[in-house]
Amino acid sequence: MTNPQTEYYEKYWQHRLKTEPSLNKLSLRISLAVNYLPKEPGTSLLDIGCGEGSLAKRAREVNPGLTISGIDISATALKLAKAHYDKTYVLDITVSAQQKKVVGQFDTITALEIIEHLVEPEKLLQFAYQHLKDDGRLIISFPNTAWWKYRLDLLFKGRFIDEKPTYKAQDHLHWFTLDSISKELKRLGFWVEAVDGIFSLPGYLGRLNHQWQKLIGKLAPGLFGYQIILVCRKITAKPIVVHLMEDFLNPGENWLYTQIITSKKTQPLVLTRNIKTANCLPYFGAVYQYPLWFEAVKKTGNFSGFILHKTLALAQRLKDKLTNSELRFYRQILLKSKAKLIHAHYGTTGYKALKLKQATRLPLVVSFYGSDAYWLPVNYPQWKNKYQLLFKQAEALIVKGPKMKQQLINLGCPADKIDVIDHGVRLDQIPVKIRKPTQKVKLLTACSLIDYKGIGIAIKAFKLIADQFPQVSLTIIGSGPEEEKIDQLIAESGLENRLKRRPFMPLNKLLKEAEKYQIFLHPSFTSADNKQEGIPTSIIERSAGGMPIISTRHADILEIIHDNKNGYLVAEQSEAELAEKLKYLIKHQELWQKFGEYSRKLVEKNFDAVKQTAKREVLYQRLIGKT
Repeated sequence: MTNPQTEYYEKYWQHRLKTEPSLNKLSLRISLAVNYLPKEPGTSLLDIGCGEGSLAKRAREVNPGLTISGIDISATALKLAKAHYDKTYVLDITVSAQQKKVVGQFDTITALEIIEHLVEPEKLLQFAYQHLKDDGRLIISFPNTAWWKYRLDLLFKGRFIDEKPTYKAQDHLHWFTLDSISKELKRLGFWVEAVDGIFSLPGYLGRLNHQWQKLIGKLAPGLFGYQIILVCRKITAKPIVVHLMEDFLNPGENWLYTQIITSKKTQPLVLTRNIKTANCLPYFGAVYQYPLWFEAVKKTGNFSGFILHKTLALAQRLKDKLTNSELRFYRQILLKSKAKLIHAHYGTTGYKALKLKQATRLPLVVSFYGSDAYWLPVNYPQWKNKYQLLFKQAEALIVKGPKMKQQLINLGCPADKIDVIDHGVRLDQIPVKIRKPTQKVKLLTACSLIDYKGIGIAIKAFKLIADQFPQVSLTIIGSGPEEEKIDQLIAESGLENRLKRRPFMPLNKLLKEAEKYQIFLHPSFTSADNKQEGIPTSIIERSAGGMPIISTRHADILEIIHDNKNGYLVAEQSEAELAEKLKYLIKHQELWQKFGEYSRKLVEKNFDAVKQTAKREVLYQRLIGKT
């Protein structure tokens, strides 16, 4: 027996082909929805009710590496769409027997202007829940029954929506408001992370610039939204851990990303004020940025755009100073997602998280990384007092090594609240390469160019050995506030042909580049204002790759470099001692293999990111179990 819905949409698409032979017009809702699709290659999308394939066509322009599948009830539509999809399914999404044709889970599922056409709309949401990954997104759009014009028409004209149906008198079967569909989503296992749409304002407001209309419309989307787009997340069985950080991510902070991506027993969710390099990272799930008004409006060359951007930036500063809007935004995300724990990264962010902890009554874990433990409380004594409150109210604090643990104890933290857990590195990304003897020894240092990393000392040590080893070279990879100073040291060395600096590299490129070098230098030291390292991730990465290393007896570096076993440790700020060990390691290249093998085993034992994250998750689950 023919399904009435199937018959209807076959006729609908045949009708459109006769009246719109090109079908090239891209709807605004599709343009908006594409903004929320994953931008990373290798991710997957399922487009429900794909029609002629306009969403897939636009999505491929944005992300050519996206794998896209399409579903439609109409075979006629799929003939048009097939060229834009990797796989297509002709099926009725509300029929259980037909749903079984679709296998696997997807990073994102879209259903634009579909739910209002279904006899049983809950079956769409049930299907989406089943076929979404734990960190996946569902993007749906629908016509908003509570749009202001519809309200006025009903109030003053006594009629409700006089629009003509698309093909004949069988089209919209359900009428949703933002409130009603949000409740249905919540009932079936989703929470709404973002509301967008086509906003049309009444009267004079409708003449405003489109950006202004959108900005005002988002303040009351249920009133001003003509068509509404909801970006939803699946509520998973895994406990959700919120990772709170000021920036996601600063260059060189891939180790924060590593902690998140290696989660197995918990579901990570990131809250941040500033999106920086996050879009350069492989997709992993939910990242929520506190909405900054001035970022909602793109800078333009015209005067009105400039004034708008500056006005919003000023309003943002006043808003943040006078209200708790950022706290309220984060709290809403935590409550909607049913998060179980807050993990704040850096001591300063941990202190900021205390209000969020109080507002949600969730356990709080705080990770310290270096300067927040050493430099900040010495140079800004008020932070000693702030940390007392943090130590009292946080359930646990994580440090990278025993020296940093002792530093927190010295600041007043109870020892039983501190766990030593390094973030580690992903060994699956770092193949071990044993360095072979060569006359052209290539030295490397790679890190953020800040004073206490000791790059100037590495340059001076290299100058001391340069005449004795004319075929040895040194490359510095990194960017930061010391760039100009380091470039000047290089220019003054007279060794520009053998001593070079290259700018910051993304981790995947740096890992491949590092394989070309034989010895790694990282002469960290304690600065005059007490800046110190934890355990530099660059040392752990080079150790995992089997590279001999010369570093200093600084902070917790002794946990990763065991003197004369996988490298050498020298006194801080001693270019002479560094040069002597460097000469010895260049002359005794038979040690390279032994050092490299020892390093890899040490990293596998103590710095494997998967194992380290498992330790953190044991801590998470213990604290969650107490709530």
